[in-house]
Amino acid sequence: MRSNRGQSGKRVRARTMLAAALLGGTALTMGVAPAGASTLGGTATIANPSNNTALPSGGSTTTFTVNLPAGAACDGDTATGGYHVYSFLVQAGTDITSATFNNFPSQGYGFVDNTGTYYGPANTAINTGQIISIPTNFQWGPLVVSDGGALALSDLLYSGTSGDWDAGLVCANSSGHVADYWTTPVLFTASNSDPNGFTWTSGPRSSTPEAPVALMLPVIGAAAAVFVLMRKRRQRHPEVAAVDAA
Repeated sequence: MRSNRGQSGKRVRARTMLAAALLGGTALTMGVAPAGASTLGGTATIANPSNNTALPSGGSTTTFTVNLPAGAACDGDTATGGYHVYSFLVQAGTDITSATFNNFPSQGYGFVDNTGTYYGPANTAINTGQIISIPTNFQWGPLVVSDGGALALSDLLYSGTSGDWDAGLVCANSSGHVADYWTTPVLFTASNSDPNGFTWTSGPRSSTPEAPVALMLPVIGAAAAVFVLMRKRRQRHPEVAAVDAA
């Protein structure tokens, strides 16, 4: 009869196999590239125009610009492909690819400068289609009616005291359909101290989406396989089951 020490060692190894399988599956799911790695759903960053660093919050009159990943470009250029760059602002969860862009977006709003002028359509770099010359004088305040804009404060803060939006830039082809886009969440919040009645924050949302079921299948499969092997081993060697139970 094998010693308890030997059985305990095997029990540890079996549990180590299970842990390794779970960790390996988790690493597999974590190693998947995020959607933001491509231009179809890439990341935009609201930034301080004076030093080009991320600007996570501000008031309605705070001036800002927008940064895109290095080399961000449309699928084609303006001169030969008819591509143009537009800005957008839609309620969170809106599929921006369902909108069309012909001088203005078919739904929602967009970035405006300190005079209330909408950003778009803008030309790309010739040949490369790269997005260039993004303005450095954007403000949110001119969007609202109190500052001469077309958007009521109650519409901006559609949840009552806040409003959760997605903002960013798109590349639209010659037909006005979205080919590429870069986005960032923007949360507007009511403020009695702000001249236009609201402040804003930007950056990743606090909630972390659950991993898709398809990505979790390797974890589940690996754990199940190890469990079945351990169960068969106990059935063949009852003395192992007795040690595990102890």
